[in-house]
Amino acid sequence: MTEKQTAENNGKKKGGLYLNEVIRLGNLTKDPEVRVFPGKDGGELVKCTFTIATNIPHPTKDLVLFTDVVAWGKLAETCGSFLKKGRLVLVVGQEIPEYYEKDGQKRVKKHVQAEKVRFGPSPKKENGSAPDSSPAEDEGPIDWDQVPF
Repeated sequence: MTEKQTAENNGKKKGGLYLNEVIRLGNLTKDPEVRVFPGKDGGELVKCTFTIATNIPHPTKDLVLFTDVVAWGKLAETCGSFLKKGRLVLVVGQEIPEYYEKDGQKRVKKHVQAEKVRFGPSPKKENGSAPDSSPAEDEGPIDWDQVPF
């Protein structure tokens, strides 16, 4: 499925019962990447990609789960404008497989197609000043009682 097809199918559900909801809380590993594609009606389609790192406690050694995230449209524009490396985010979306072939081997890489992204506090700047404000922060911090895990 091409990037354009993925964007066009975003949110369209075909019959049957299934559950494909992913919830991740983690910090951005680097600044997000924003790309703009031509849309169907002559407009633009915006895609934002970023990776978050989620710490997983383990009795012998803490683990880190890296999750690639893709956001489209207005959500992508907002993420591209306000997310920066180190920022805490809560992502809710669907896991999407990407099939490809490398060295004659069929492979699959998965990413989360974001439906909701909630911004947490920004990391402190190097000079110790307060972080920049964003629209999500104006709504208040993450309500941990609302996080379903």
